[in-house]
Amino acid sequence: MVICMQVANLTYKEIGLINFPIFPIPSDEITWEDGLVRIDEKVIDDLNMIGNTVGLRRLQTPHKLYKLGKCCESVMDFFHIKGAKAYIDNFGFVFTYERTKYTYVRYKKILKVTQRDLFSIIKAEHINYGVKVPRPPGVGKEWIGILYLSGYPWVPYEYSETCQKPKLRKI
Repeated sequence: MVICMQVANLTYKEIGLINFPIFPIPSDEITWEDGLVRIDEKVIDDLNMIGNTVGLRRLQTPHKLYKLGKCCESVMDFFHIKGAKAYIDNFGFVFTYERTKYTYVRYKKILKVTQRDLFSIIKAEHINYGVKVPRPPGVGKEWIGILYLSGYPWVPYEYSETCQKPKLRKI
């Protein structure tokens, strides 16, 4: 029995529901059948296997696996993906993302980078708190582009070698 379930459609307001890392899927024709999440007759996730994450379940399944694309580890990576129709997160939540709001990326000088075991914290000018990022900026990247939401800094967008004019982006 094949069940075509509704894939959740998220916007920037629900981005907190996503458990990173996520994987882009180039088609939104996903089917659920007997605990198997499939695309093009290949398995994306096997819910019959024991494990809390897609990765653990994929390691155990005897079925032919669909090759997942490049992993997105953060919101910063997620906003730069092109061509994906759907996504699956770390726990198997399948969703589409609709860009619905225009907002600005504003560039701030990086004052200090503090490296931790699994992430880095960037202190930037005119921002009163540290910005958590999955990895430190590369050599020569002295500016961080921050997405602003309703006039306030929201999430990091990109690094830059020079200060750039504010850019309008649809998120």
